[in-house]
Amino acid sequence: MDIVKTIQEQMAAIKKYDSSIFLDTVFTHLQRAEYFFRQGKETSDDQFYTDVIYRCNQAFEGGLKEAYKILAQKDEHSVSQETPNNIEKYFASNKLFKDRVLKQFENYRKEWRNKSTHDHKLFFDQSEAFLALVSVSAFIYLLFNQILEQLGFANSVAQSNNLPRNSESLANLAITEAIELIIDSFLQQFEKSSVDTSMKEQVFSGMLHGFLAQTFPQIKIRREPLIVSNNYLLRPDFVFEINNSPCILEVKRRIDIGVRDADIHQVITYMNATGARHAVLFYYARSDRKMLKQTATHTINAKTYHIVVYAPAPAANLFTSLAHKDSSPTIDN
Repeated sequence: MDIVKTIQEQMAAIKKYDSSIFLDTVFTHLQRAEYFFRQGKETSDDQFYTDVIYRCNQAFEGGLKEAYKILAQKDEHSVSQETPNNIEKYFASNKLFKDRVLKQFENYRKEWRNKSTHDHKLFFDQSEAFLALVSVSAFIYLLFNQILEQLGFANSVAQSNNLPRNSESLANLAITEAIELIIDSFLQQFEKSSVDTSMKEQVFSGMLHGFLAQTFPQIKIRREPLIVSNNYLLRPDFVFEINNSPCILEVKRRIDIGVRDADIHQVITYMNATGARHAVLFYYARSDRKMLKQTATHTINAKTYHIVVYAPAPAANLFTSLAHKDSSPTIDN
């Protein structure tokens, strides 16, 4: 994987939604860090590896400043008035980072930035430079994903502000009817929007999350909760409760016959781990394609799992054979 190229693609996606975010400098520092690392290998000049660390520090701080503006909802002036140290403390204490972002943040801050910033006598070798470059790149990648999701969330909330809140409409519905009402309402709101297959999954998930939070406030939503099951760590895209019944919502960007069964099995694994008996498997597509829904019912180990599949036509036909299926690969209880 070319992680620098991947981060460049994230940066371009972010700029589609907010051109005020100054990410070019963050990207430049990452590029230069990678360049210095190559120079150290090619010239046998170990001083380049120390340069890698200092460029990584600049990318780290730049990423934090841009994230501070978006995640903490600050303006450019507020960002300019804060020191990197204060911004770090803000993120460390306000729990704005998602778990995986927080781990990378704490790792780089403690292991690399703090040590290298405060000791001018410290020099680094090739292995340390490699670890720092990988660490800060992983942090920036996860951070940009969270920024993309937040931008999608904010965009969706803004579009949903004028919609009536469905505070009571779910109370008297069966769980299946409630699920379909929620997803169909989302599709009606966004079918003519800019949703398409080029959209990053994080943006789409943010839009869906924002719509649910704004329009159905009675729903309890957990985004990518960590579920421990049989010593496995699982992270469903969404777990939400409707009338005290849990439901899984898994988002996929593409649909393909080769992974269809794997997608179904993944959702059933999440359902089994959370106690849910209903789920939505949602394949988002270009806004000019009609979305079709089909229900797959699986009975496994005497438990019945209901999955509503939303997929674009004609790809939805891939799921026709799954309707009312009574067997599937065995899963552990």
